[in-house]
Amino acid sequence: MQAELLRVARAAEPLSGLRPHPIHMDLDTFCIRHHHRPRSLFAFDPWERALRYIAQFPAPDANASADNGI
Repeated sequence: MQAELLRVARAAEPLSGLRPHPIHMDLDTFCIRHHHRPRSLFAFDPWERALRYIAQFPAPDANASADNGI
């Protein structure tokens, strides 16, 4: 999934020099350090909403097996 995200982002902004960076902390700590709104201030937990959104789409591997007639 990370490779696909980077591919699409680089295609949209080819001069950006995008590259992955490991995050060595939990999501709440990351949000605080980078001045993002913490999950507790959203009306509904954005993590759960994001997971529900992602679940709407087939996994990339599912499309590959369908294309191969498996």
